Amino acid sequence: MEAGELSKSFDGKKIFSNAGFYVKKGEKVFLLGDNGCGKTTLLKIILGKLKQDEGWYKIGANIHIGYYDQLQQSLDMTKTIIDEVWDKYPGLTATQVRNALAAFLFRGEEVFKDISTLSGGERARVALTEVMLESVNLLIMDEPTNHLDIRSREALEEALADYDGTLLMVSHDRYFINKLADRILYMTSSGIKSFLGSYDEFIEKHRVQSSPAKKADSGSSDYMERKQREAKKRKTLNRYKKLEQEITDLEEEVEKLNSEAEKAGADYVRLAEIGTEIEQKQAAIDKLFEEWEEIQAVIEEEGYEV
Repeated sequence: MEAGELSKSFDGKKIFSNAGFYVKKGEKVFLLGDNGCGKTTLLKIILGKLKQDEGWYKIGANIHIGYYDQLQQSLDMTKTIIDEVWDKYPGLTATQVRNALAAFLFRGEEVFKDISTLSGGERARVALTEVMLESVNLLIMDEPTNHLDIRSREALEEALADYDGTLLMVSHDRYFINKLADRILYMTSSGIKSFLGSYDEFIEKHRVQSSPAKKADSGSSDYMERKQREAKKRKTLNRYKKLEQEITDLEEEVEKLNSEAEKAGADYVRLAEIGTEIEQKQAAIDKLFEEWEEIQAVIEEEGYEV
């Protein structure tokens, strides 16, 4: 897959220009860049969902593309988990469908949950299950770890590590990128640069290339500045870990409420109460995720080790 001199504008505003890249068969490549630089727009151009203003791209012969959309727009909210997947892959046996769902942590009676009652993270896992079942040799994913808890991210990492096709992904998840990346494409409004290696290697190379040479530290750094930086780091990492625990706790509470809803039967008053509680907790989870993503961006920018 390759592209050259791609550009795109919306309402007269240039989003990006002169975007070119080359992705080899079997590579796991991550597309990074600042928010608003056009990463998702570029993916949609490659997928044929948008038309570029200038430039060209070529997918290659005998390439079958699978696409994961972080918004999970393809899911049918009227179905159960197992029906949603099985209806899209009717040629699979019940065992095959259950095994696929189990890989993304849906086991036992959980497969009979209604899609409409699932949390954002659970819906993401259903959508990921469907994408990984597709017979594709080029997988394009836009922020696949958004809204996933730690166990779900690990399940996705394992599935993608075993995937022998070509991967092109947008992600802000440093640890996810480090686990999988063969190469990183860094996108700006004026083009794309290629960096071989992991996220950490990219950060080091990017700093060297984009920063002026600095004199070696003579040891005269101000003591208070160092202490302030250390305090900021501790505060950031502590909040990051606390948020992960709060999200996990709330997701467990939602799981319990879903189980209670299954037992409520025809008690529609209680079902309505449970539905309201789930909505409130899911809203709290979404809000925590927003803060978690903001802090994760700070951690990546500062190069903190979690």
